[in-house]
Amino acid sequence: MRSRVCPAACRFVLAGVLTLAGCASTPVYVEAECPVFSDLGVVRANPAGVLDRHLSVEASFRVCPPGDGLEEIRRRHIELRFEMLALISAMTLDELTDPLRVEHIQHALRELVNDRVMRTGRVVDVYVTAFELK
Repeated sequence: MRSRVCPAACRFVLAGVLTLAGCASTPVYVEAECPVFSDLGVVRANPAGVLDRHLSVEASFRVCPPGDGLEEIRRRHIELRFEMLALISAMTLDELTDPLRVEHIQHALRELVNDRVMRTGRVVDVYVTAFELK
């Protein structure tokens, strides 16, 4: 003879498992209080198709989580410089003279860093602190 488990008990256990497995934990930090990495320095490049002009960009990055994210971006700063150089050297003169150029660069840098550089941490804000096209 087979023993049967109470259907109500099964539903209760299943609901508990699904609730625990389905809930993502919330971060234990406030993004606005995450540290800012600003040790990258100025990145210079020629814009795409223009050899007689150069662009200088300096940016800072707000990185979360506070400890691990900052440590990761410090370890990967060479990759960050390389990716940033590739991004700004691919931009055309028209893109660099657009009135919203800084906002476009901030958005592109945030996506680039989160997609190609950071593995465990993430950049939540990018601050372009210097931008000069000569």
